[in-house]
Amino acid sequence: MADQKLKFRDELENFAERSFGTSMAKLNDKQRSDALVLCYLMTIRNALLPGSIPDELDELQSYICDGKSDRMVDFLYRDDNNHVTIIQAKHRAPSRGETEAEFEAFKSCLKLLCPDTRPKTQINQKLLDVMSDIDWDTDSFTLIYLSLARHSEPIANSAEADLADIPNSSLKDISSRSELLYLSEDELNKEWRDVIGQRAGSSPTVEIRLSQPGKNEESEHPYLLFENPNGIRSYVGLLSAQQIHQLYNRYRVT
Repeated sequence: MADQKLKFRDELENFAERSFGTSMAKLNDKQRSDALVLCYLMTIRNALLPGSIPDELDELQSYICDGKSDRMVDFLYRDDNNHVTIIQAKHRAPSRGETEAEFEAFKSCLKLLCPDTRPKTQINQKLLDVMSDIDWDTDSFTLIYLSLARHSEPIANSAEADLADIPNSSLKDISSRSELLYLSEDELNKEWRDVIGQRAGSSPTVEIRLSQPGKNEESEHPYLLFENPNGIRSYVGLLSAQQIHQLYNRYRVT
């Protein structure tokens, strides 16, 4: 098992020194956001899901679209399999919490980008360029909210819910073509340790979040408990399809 003292924030600091030639503290807000996106992609996502995004820093930087009129999007990349990865990054101080309002705004980013549903306000040209090949009727999407703030349970619960379908538009079935990931500093630390463990040849620790039983079930636990006459207990837990899909993508053998 990887050292539990390993922190993604420390690797981010090392990444800034290697890639920007200075510490995170000396970068401006946009540079810190860019560094967080690029460090996550280069050190974590490329390791746990190889081939999902480019593995060269210069190429990844060409898909950074953080700036004025960015519609809550800091990074957007469409691969050859018609899958789009969208990232919003929030560099926070260790003691900061994350705001639910900003996360909820990010959940609406597809509505703000899709030609059928977006408002008639300005979009920055870089964003228009990188999303120009998207097929809004058929492409699949992964939305990733990176935050170095403390873990927020309300945000984690919101991230489990499907994106809302928008009738009479290209996003009418978006709930079945999208996944939403919320990665707080706690989750980033765990994924970074998985990467280190992977390099050392050890198996990662997998955490699962059980869904609550149906509304008609009365239970104080997120599982169903059955006990036979001999006292042997069986537990049945419910996993969302979105979580199973995320676990498959993260831990599949490539």
